[in-house]
Amino acid sequence: MTLTGADFMKLLYTLLFVSGLLSSCGEAEIDNGISPFPEGVVPIGFASSVALPVQTRGALTEISEMYIYASYTGTADWKSASHAFNYMYSQYANKPIGGTWTYSPLRYWPGNAEDKISFFAYAPVGAEDSLAVSAINATNPTFTYKVLRKESEQLDLLVASKLNCTNAIGKVEFSMQHALAQVVVKVKNGDASVSGVTLSGLTLEMPCKGTLTFNDTGNTADKVFSWSSPGETGAIVADVVLGGSSSKTLGLGTSATAAQTAATFFVLPMAAPAISVKFRLAYKLTKDSGSNNDESQLMHVAIMPPSVPAWTAGKVFTYTISVMDDRLELSSVTVTDFDVNGIPAGGNVPAT
Repeated sequence: MTLTGADFMKLLYTLLFVSGLLSSCGEAEIDNGISPFPEGVVPIGFASSVALPVQTRGALTEISEMYIYASYTGTADWKSASHAFNYMYSQYANKPIGGTWTYSPLRYWPGNAEDKISFFAYAPVGAEDSLAVSAINATNPTFTYKVLRKESEQLDLLVASKLNCTNAIGKVEFSMQHALAQVVVKVKNGDASVSGVTLSGLTLEMPCKGTLTFNDTGNTADKVFSWSSPGETGAIVADVVLGGSSSKTLGLGTSATAAQTAATFFVLPMAAPAISVKFRLAYKLTKDSGSNNDESQLMHVAIMPPSVPAWTAGKVFTYTISVMDDRLELSSVTVTDFDVNGIPAGGNVPAT
């Protein structure tokens, strides 16, 4: 069979078209199914710092791992209602001690200086056990967070956004913000007629599932994200009531004995905790005078926090509860910033 010049050119164009299709399909499979966008030759690099010290059960003070998401919006500014995680999705990045952030496959800034990419991240790695991220290409992307049941399994959650970046920015520097509040519960014997209190259980009953939405204004400490609650309520259990062979108790001594810390919880921010939160204590009393001078039966007593202060992200709320025989009394509430390992509250911890 002899091909004419015109037939040869048709065949060549067909082969080139098919080859291009196969090539683009291969690229799309690399990034969790996300289609590639116009890219230049300058790689995208990352840096990170935290607005407040990082606090986890492992006393982490420097971010060395994170997950990154990104939205390519062309020349438009990022708007949550219009845009999705369409450029990076659950991209793992890590930084060795003394090293720089690395990730794979490497992505590049668009060649067009007017094109914009918005970036989002969370840490620490391990938080994904509590976190569900909206699907690739879903507009108004969200993080749905569920508080883990046991105090000892809970982690701090940090998030960041960096919106409308162009290829002139160089490295994308995240400023990680604490997305959760922290509730510390201290308990003391508040009754002079009681010679001792044995605390064997502490439960915090509250909404345990929330949805975090990134705000369009981003990049400032108080406007990076917003929380809403789907209304799922559950019980968070302090380590003093693990049960079985691991069960613990806390002796509170006499009324002159100082309050002791019974639990430290990471919780969802809440505008009015009095509406849907209860502290429930299980304890026994020992009296050395009066008609009931033996150890009491196990009591389960609940108390609600006041409406204020609201539980805001990045703050620590310390409640001191006094056991007054068969009732509880809230002695004090204090509010501080996260503070760990002697780092001044509000100080920056670089992770660059």
